[in-house]
Amino acid sequence: MGQPAFAPPRAGLPPRILAAAPWALVGVALSVGTGVLLGAHPLIPLDLGLVVAAAVLIAIRPYPALLAVVTVNVISPWHLFWTSLTAAGVGLAVLVRAPAGIPRRVMLPLLVLLVLTLPGVPVHPSPDEGNVPPVVTLPALHIRYSDAVSTELSAWIGVASVLATFCLAAWAVTTRRRLSWFVGALLVGSLYPIAYAFKQYAAGDLTVRTNQSSSFAAVRGPFHHPNFLAFYLLVVIGITLAAFIEARRLAVRLALLGLLAAASVCLFLTYTRSAWIGAAIVVLVLGLLRYRILLVGGAIALALAAFAFPAAARKVQDRFGDLSTSSESHASNSWKWRTGQWSRMEHWGWERPFLGQGFGSYQRLSIKEFGYFDRHYQVADPGHPFAPRGIAPHNDYVKMFVETGIIGLSLWVLTLGGLISAAWRARRAPPLRAYARAMVAVMIALAIVSYADNVQGYTTVLLVTSAMIGGLAGLQRASRSRPATPTAGPT
Repeated sequence: MGQPAFAPPRAGLPPRILAAAPWALVGVALSVGTGVLLGAHPLIPLDLGLVVAAAVLIAIRPYPALLAVVTVNVISPWHLFWTSLTAAGVGLAVLVRAPAGIPRRVMLPLLVLLVLTLPGVPVHPSPDEGNVPPVVTLPALHIRYSDAVSTELSAWIGVASVLATFCLAAWAVTTRRRLSWFVGALLVGSLYPIAYAFKQYAAGDLTVRTNQSSSFAAVRGPFHHPNFLAFYLLVVIGITLAAFIEARRLAVRLALLGLLAAASVCLFLTYTRSAWIGAAIVVLVLGLLRYRILLVGGAIALALAAFAFPAAARKVQDRFGDLSTSSESHASNSWKWRTGQWSRMEHWGWERPFLGQGFGSYQRLSIKEFGYFDRHYQVADPGHPFAPRGIAPHNDYVKMFVETGIIGLSLWVLTLGGLISAAWRARRAPPLRAYARAMVAVMIALAIVSYADNVQGYTTVLLVTSAMIGGLAGLQRASRSRPATPTAGPT
């Protein structure tokens, strides 16, 4: 039998109310959640609103967002607002919208490292951190968005921003044109730190390192320390060399040659030995991989520079002088000072060999180890009494062992190896070979000099490097998934 022509209305709620019920439940949940968050801290809803707004914009336009993220973090480095927004906003957008295929050899070990270490990271600063500002405000607007956070949490956010930017670049860079524009944005953006450094040099606004002669007063650009600028320039030099090799127009090559010269001069004026060594490694690796002319050209350039600028050559020799056994600075010489520090700090890692003492805890532990009265290892900088106290590790591998144990150290090594591997694999695509080789060279240099410097703490350096490698990986993935252009049949 069929249905009756007329059926009486069923008892219950009208259809409009039933359709609106899910939205009402969502509204109630959001209202309750907002109330709970406001009760926990009045700034939490503002922070979440900023993160969600940024994530929506990034999800809609990932490629312009990538250009903006890299440019802002170069122009305004070490500003916690930009680093946090990069880590949280980009991270949320990647989690919700990013396609599959982001290289796991980089993403997984770094993600696991961040997840394992987060529970032990303190939120609020400790008394050892010196004159910490009570609140954190938005750049230029001076709107409060957070109370002061610990240096450990700031360091953790920095590493998280590197992971987020790598994933964003692997998501957004899908064509050769996009890669070219991205490289162009990186190189044009580097003009600001370089010009800033030259301005400092002309004005005499230089940084004198603790226990160093004023003759080594160095430029720092928009960064807080000359070493940060030096390693950023190392990456810029590597990318510029690749762009110079790729360029075909004479005008472009001349412009890149000028940028290379300016970056090299600024690198010299940082007086950062480890970055000088890193730049030499970049040229050496590129020469061994493919471009033998770089080995010859580099040797000739150094010889000509030493002949034309003998005072600069003497400064280089003097800068490396405290690595010799005749030097009496620090604990007889700089290298012995570092190895002595590592040997005394390693036991903190062995006390908790699997997960370590906590991410970012090295400097705090150095105060316990050396105290305030050690003649060779001073945990407070006399020239900056309100700066955070403690001794920087000058070795990322010892740092990671002390802070995160064998597990964290292994994950960090896997992350570095994954970045090198991702760049190496990008060599298979002919249009990417020059940039891929350059990033292999840069990553090898960073991995080597990490044994004697604080490379992990140079967030902008790792962010730019990971973005470049992520872009290469993204373009390689897109090229594999793009259908081949059909060839014409016989006529």
